[in-house]
Amino acid sequence: VEEERRKAASAVAAVEQEFQQEAARAEARAKAAEERAAAAERKLAEVQDLQSEASTRCSDSSDKDDEIARLTRKLAVMTESVFARESRIRNLEEETTELQKKLKEATEVAQQQGDDIYQKLETLEQSLILSMEQDEISMEIHP
Repeated sequence: VEEERRKAASAVAAVEQEFQQEAARAEARAKAAEERAAAAERKLAEVQDLQSEASTRCSDSSDKDDEIARLTRKLAVMTESVFARESRIRNLEEETTELQKKLKEATEVAQQQGDDIYQKLETLEQSLILSMEQDEISMEIHP
């Protein structure tokens, strides 16, 4: 009986030791699982942070894209305005050149007319002087 008790005690001790070893392994697995869960939570938090940052960047990128599109439209309008002004300037330069030519021609015509009028006045003056001299001579001859 004593031997049976020792065998039973030994068997109980072996089972207890096995149970403790299994409990230690289970505890180690539980601790490892907790560590993996904590790591997973940290990764999840990192992913959420990255999603938030990506969302912000996408929003910023969208805002930047909108700003780039707005500035591109503004640049197109300004470029069109510059081309229109350059075209008007070229037209005005052409008109100015034409007007300068016409002014030069008109000045030449006016100068020629002025010279002609001066010549006619000189001729009239000479004719008047001659006419007066003839009148004087006529008066002297026929008093």
